[in-house]
Amino acid sequence: MYTYKSDFAKLFIVDTYIWMAASVCLPFINAYYTQKEISPFEIGVLGAIGPIMAFTIQPVWAWLSDRTGKRRLVLQLITLVSAAAFLLYLVGETFLVFCIATIILMAFNSAMMPLNDAIITKAAMEKNVNFAIVRMGGTVGFAIVVVFIGGYLRSDPPRMFWLACFAYIGYALICLFLPKDKRSGLKGAKSEQVKASEKQSGRSASEEGAGKQSEALEAKKGDLEKRSRNPVAKEGGSKQGKRIFKTKTIVFVMVIAFIMQFALSFHGAFMSVYVVMLGKDQSMIGILFCISAFSEVPVLFVIQKLIKRFNTMNLLFFASFLVALRIIFVPLAEVGGLACIIISQVLQGPTYMISYYGCVTYISENVIEGKMSQGQSMLVMIQGGIASICGSLIGGAISDLFGLVMAFMIMAAFTIFATTGSLIGYRVFKRKHPEEMVQSTLPDAPLNRQQTSGTLEHEQSGERQEPDNIDG
Repeated sequence: MYTYKSDFAKLFIVDTYIWMAASVCLPFINAYYTQKEISPFEIGVLGAIGPIMAFTIQPVWAWLSDRTGKRRLVLQLITLVSAAAFLLYLVGETFLVFCIATIILMAFNSAMMPLNDAIITKAAMEKNVNFAIVRMGGTVGFAIVVVFIGGYLRSDPPRMFWLACFAYIGYALICLFLPKDKRSGLKGAKSEQVKASEKQSGRSASEEGAGKQSEALEAKKGDLEKRSRNPVAKEGGSKQGKRIFKTKTIVFVMVIAFIMQFALSFHGAFMSVYVVMLGKDQSMIGILFCISAFSEVPVLFVIQKLIKRFNTMNLLFFASFLVALRIIFVPLAEVGGLACIIISQVLQGPTYMISYYGCVTYISENVIEGKMSQGQSMLVMIQGGIASICGSLIGGAISDLFGLVMAFMIMAAFTIFATTGSLIGYRVFKRKHPEEMVQSTLPDAPLNRQQTSGTLEHEQSGERQEPDNIDG
């Protein structure tokens, strides 16, 4: 029988390990490109491949995991393929080789984090586990590993591809700690309902005979199959059937997530490039990423109280303005030295972590039952897809045209203006549609099992009341 401590330990280990595995290669790869004389625009193109895959291929993995209910198995399979794909970078040192390797890797790797988040957030709600504390393990694990990896890669940077391969294989095994897959898709729902029908019909058959029992079962099975093929009739309308989220305010969550990720993807892609231009190596890059990771810890300690006090939307707008400040500090290193970049990295917690945690938990609370993976997938399509594509490509093009320092200043200005416009739009919407202003707050303590058991049993039974896309 599960206990709170064992449930927490398993989720904590899995989420910690996936971030440790991510720290082995991804923070250093753009610096590696720079050392191989890849231009800023080409780095932007390589950086855009992952978001393109997140926008086009990753939703297929989310749909497959929801459809089959085999979320853990799908996660393990794409992790193993990603592990093998890292070795393709060792084939050559040209832009073409890097491009092909990145396409293959990101076709699978782009789905790992959203599937991991979907499984862990759902399990945390079901098992009374505080997701903020679980996520803190990933932050600390990333911070510790990235420092050691940076020092280790100083003499031989290509080692990171072998290390990433082995780390991903380890994560596929660690996934065994996640809850076992349950048949929560349409087939699973049909199977469970048919079993219930058989049990009920069996009682009457004992009185009326085996012949009538068989006829009743066939009729019930036919009715279930008919309803499963006609979700509109079952749900009472095609518009209701296309919804993923319960509230239209999710549109503003996606907009502000786009703005922040557009700027942060540029910062993440070119901060390390700028550090290399200053004459530093992978060791310093590792230290800077360690600083940024540890800056998330204080935020995770207080983020539930902040959401309850200020609400998610206000925190997201505040974090977006801080993103602009964070970007401005990087080019100030021309005057203030490396200390300015350190300050920029310290702002990781109040920017990225508020964005990440706020968006993920907002979706978990406001997604319609049975659509958890697809809800998180939509966030990835907007945040990790469109926004990251634009941030990498446009940022790379601006860097080639005006230089890296001016590119950082332009990105900061865009973030300020876009955030201001979004805030004005949200205030107008709030006045015109007060019925949509459902406060999204996290409880001080995790939900108890009585609160969640009914919802989870309903979702696991596969009785979905709605399929795809944002409400209107």
